[in-house]
Amino acid sequence: MRKILFILIVFHSSLPTTHSQWIRTNGLNGDFVYSMLSAGNNIFAGTGSGTYISTNSGSSWQLTFNISARSLTNSANNIFAGTQSNGIYLTTNNGINWMQVNNGLTANYVRALTSSGTNIFAGTTTAGAFISTNNGSNWTPINNGLSNQYIFSLFMNNSILYAGTGPANGGVFRSTNSGVNWTFSGAANQFVYALVGNSTNVFAASDLAGVFTSTNNGLSWAQVNNGISNMFINSMTVYNNFVFAGSQSGVLISSNNGSQWTDFSQGLPNNWFYALVTDSLYIYAGVYGGNGGVWKRPLLDLVAVKQINSNLPGKFSLLQNFPNPFNPMTNVKFQIPNTSFAKLVVFDVLGKEIAVLVNEELKPGTYEVSWDAVNYPSGVYYYRLVVGDNTNNGGDFSEKKKMVLLK
Repeated sequence: MRKILFILIVFHSSLPTTHSQWIRTNGLNGDFVYSMLSAGNNIFAGTGSGTYISTNSGSSWQLTFNISARSLTNSANNIFAGTQSNGIYLTTNNGINWMQVNNGLTANYVRALTSSGTNIFAGTTTAGAFISTNNGSNWTPINNGLSNQYIFSLFMNNSILYAGTGPANGGVFRSTNSGVNWTFSGAANQFVYALVGNSTNVFAASDLAGVFTSTNNGLSWAQVNNGISNMFINSMTVYNNFVFAGSQSGVLISSNNGSQWTDFSQGLPNNWFYALVTDSLYIYAGVYGGNGGVWKRPLLDLVAVKQINSNLPGKFSLLQNFPNPFNPMTNVKFQIPNTSFAKLVVFDVLGKEIAVLVNEELKPGTYEVSWDAVNYPSGVYYYRLVVGDNTNNGGDFSEKKKMVLLK
């Protein structure tokens, strides 16, 4: 039986392509993953049985350190690993050798690490935050205003240092002077497990209230949970304009700074995701649970719609894809005469969502988006354009066309 695929363009909020699925990497099957780091051409993963390195995008993993890294960061060619009971370790040769660097550190469990220039910051469970300005040789406490919080996450963005804390009086704290002084920032009474950011926003992942974002360097925060039904967010990462959030049941994605979240879990097990990271080719998800290990997905799945003409069209229109028949790439053009929300979603014959190419507000003009069907069999497919806010009732404009994949 041939599969029939519907491409739905609904103008509502931004979303990426989902051509393929997550695949499990080799060598870490069943192992709980607590942390991950992308450093140069290498991926590091702190697991329950030790810390591993992959030099080939997760195709294979080698044990590099027999202690589990609960947090990881890098500064130039130096990799730091925070552990649960042995403080901090450093490798200067990509994990061939590790040395303990705990001078001045008064806590064993280092739950968070981040770096900025020559400064390394460590967040602990019992003694607050520390800074090292000499590559880990010495550590100094930086807790004025932080009250020795349990620190789950640290992040530096636009010269501001953020700390995600909990449990009592937890939330986000910020420092404008590298931790010398701290003030409470937002996400009150939350466990803040992850902090990430891009050029305009900072995001905080919480245990009870989903995702918070700040557009003014942490002076105020707002919840951005549209599309997040599962509020427990464990991990986050960003790639270009995309923000990813790992929950206890999958991975979510937003391309409009959290205004809308969509499931990005195709192929993933229903489990906890404690770690997310990207390199130049893939996004990696670290699983905590019975289906542990590291899963990956190509970043080519994130396809952006391109405006190819800004002239004002006279009406809505959906053009025939080109080439058609095609193998495996084809392009779809459409026109919108006024600012609208758009979503491009792919369905199979049973109505199951296969791919989402566009889901964002667009200005008037002519647009083009590509679809890569390399992972789909030959057959007849359909794409459908729906324009307008009222997507449940078909929007303001709707049109469907046929295309054929021949391999």
